[in-house]
Amino acid sequence: MVKILGIDPSLTATGIAIVSKSGDRPPLWHDMHIITTKDRGHPRMNYIQTEIWRTLSALKNGDIIAMEGPSFGSKGGKSHELAGGWWMVKHAIYTWLKDKGVELKGVYIIPPRSRAKYATGNGNAKKEAVMESVQLQTKINVSDHNIADAMVLATMGARLGGAAVDVIPPEEMHRVTPLVSVKNQLENGLQSF
Repeated sequence: MVKILGIDPSLTATGIAIVSKSGDRPPLWHDMHIITTKDRGHPRMNYIQTEIWRTLSALKNGDIIAMEGPSFGSKGGKSHELAGGWWMVKHAIYTWLKDKGVELKGVYIIPPRSRAKYATGNGNAKKEAVMESVQLQTKINVSDHNIADAMVLATMGARLGGAAVDVIPPEEMHRVTPLVSVKNQLENGLQSF
């Protein structure tokens, strides 16, 4: 059985979703939650890092992580803090993997618009449209867009890692085009870690 962890990083509400896939059995979604705290600054970063490590403890060799990449279009006073938070989450994953000696099958960084396009066919889709698509695909009532985003990321990671947990009808195969750019980056030596 392979587990695929989807992470939608955020300073205010990091979405987490894990899906397990074993052979031809239906995928099993579990540990879907949000990492959130009212703390600010370093206490918040420390809390998020600790919760990421707790979540990672469910993984073993051969599992997969798919994490949303940074938004390069972010502007304003918080863009520096947001970028720092993203790198902190990525570094928390890196240090946990090194400390525990876990070798994953893949760690994929998914561009934000690719997540929306994969879920809905539209890279500019609103959060509600992504949630609706996730609920339609998984038959799970998802009440938070951060969890829905993490579920899409896990689904993309599963497909990239050869353990697809979704079914895409032929007429909707255009939704997988974002995966091609991620695969090309990896094949051209742009490693996630």
